[in-house]
Amino acid sequence: MVSSKRKSKEFVTADVLYDAIDTILEGVSRLFNDFKEELSNRFDKVEERLGNVEERLGNVETEVRHVRQDVNDLKFDTPTRDEFRKLRLRVDKYHPTL
Repeated sequence: MVSSKRKSKEFVTADVLYDAIDTILEGVSRLFNDFKEELSNRFDKVEERLGNVEERLGNVETEVRHVRQDVNDLKFDTPTRDEFRKLRLRVDKYHPTL
């Protein structure tokens, strides 16, 4: 590590310069490693949450498919207005309402 007790008029030697560079690079490397670990943890959490969302979305899609099938079944079983009117006329013919 660079000593701050050096006299200001002394020249910097190559050894002192290399020590300073090594110290700075070690600090930067630690910062990058800490940042990398923090980002990795965050992405792991995001991936987990995304997996949960995808699973829930799959369940919702399945439920929507079932609801659509139920609606289609009801449409198939329900007569149209014209069919209902004809059926009503036939019923009224044999069982008139008062």
